[in-house]
Amino acid sequence: MARPRVLLVYPSSFRSEGWGGAVLPTKTHMVALYTAVSKAAECDVLDLEVEIGRPADIREEAAFALEVRQMLGERTFDVLAVSCWTSLSYRATKCVLEAAAIVRPAALTIVGGYHATARPDDFEGLADIVVTGEGESALVDAVKSMPKRGTSTRVVAGRPSPMEYAPELDWEGYPYLVRGWPVGVYLSRGCPFSCSFCMEGVKGDHRALPVDEALRLVARTVEVVEPSQLRFSDACFGASPSWRRDFLRGLVDLGAGTEYWAETRADLIDEADAALMAKLDLRLDIGLDAASPEMLEIMAKCADPATYLDTYAAADAALDENGVPHATYLLFNHPGETRQTVAETLSYMERLVDGKDATAGWIAAQSYAFFPGSLVDRELTRFERRFGTRVLNPRWWTMQGPLLELASRVIPSRHLTLSGKNFWKAGMRRLQRKLEGIMSDEARNAVGVKV
Repeated sequence: MARPRVLLVYPSSFRSEGWGGAVLPTKTHMVALYTAVSKAAECDVLDLEVEIGRPADIREEAAFALEVRQMLGERTFDVLAVSCWTSLSYRATKCVLEAAAIVRPAALTIVGGYHATARPDDFEGLADIVVTGEGESALVDAVKSMPKRGTSTRVVAGRPSPMEYAPELDWEGYPYLVRGWPVGVYLSRGCPFSCSFCMEGVKGDHRALPVDEALRLVARTVEVVEPSQLRFSDACFGASPSWRRDFLRGLVDLGAGTEYWAETRADLIDEADAALMAKLDLRLDIGLDAASPEMLEIMAKCADPATYLDTYAAADAALDENGVPHATYLLFNHPGETRQTVAETLSYMERLVDGKDATAGWIAAQSYAFFPGSLVDRELTRFERRFGTRVLNPRWWTMQGPLLELASRVIPSRHLTLSGKNFWKAGMRRLQRKLEGIMSDEARNAVGVKV
């Protein structure tokens, strides 16, 4: 019996300006899906973000739809599997599924990803199967069994991927492998924290690869892919202190000579971590998110805001002392925000910066955007009643227009309406001007600051 033919599709996104940076040809989650499916089927990949781009207006969306129909019509497949990785990809995913229904009506259609997990009902009538959670196992099961297509959409829960061993990713077979570009690897799945704005909670419990397996994954990726930067794509790098310390020591010993990037919480890094990071070519992003005790509690960042902020200040000082380039990120206009809480965060950050003569760090900020699957989404009624929060576009991912801007149209509270939502920007400009005068050249280059 012939093996089924599977087409994996990354659908791109419409009107996603301000999100995601440059288009990366080698997407690690797609490589993982390709590796898993190839063991059970003949597998091909179509990355529409690479092939066509990200449509920026209605005219480009219409052209995108025509090109997608042509591309799908030129391919033969029994199964179409689409990765709706983020809500920003929903309309592009819908376009792909509608095109497949026209040119390959007999194909089994499957969709997964963060948005599919948060809003499976959005794909009713569009796909045969919606996979929630981690998708590799459920996708492989469907390919092996080739279930008969029904009259309604089935929702299937994916099983958490085992993390005892590093995945043997088929980098060489992946058709969009481009050496010399940034690429990511996942050293863990899920997240042990439950920040109110984040979608990572839909992925299940946190588990990490054993340190020796994580280092083996790094070594093989560097050898095969030769990335310009290896990104640890975990939602929260090094959540376990003992794991993090052992991994950093192993990374130093590995001596791969590669630039690394990681993202972590404000209260995880200490002096010992900073000393190890200084021996690596590593850039660190830190999610502080707020420095107002009230907002830290509302965001479910921590149980003890004072300790959280003290730990961050010590980490920031240690990173400065060791010359580790790092960027601290703040999030303003989260539900519950007021002018007072904005002022508290800015005041804290100004005191921190004013105490420095030199720094290896940068501070950046953005305005809150509403995403399905987050705690705010699940408990929106509570935020509405307690703070007067209003999400003006609760289904923004279905709308025409700049999606991130539509997602950000949120009234945080009765005390901070749309007209006052830019209150934080002047304070951030002051902070950044101060930092520009005391940043090391290495740190400025690492985080892309131009004076």
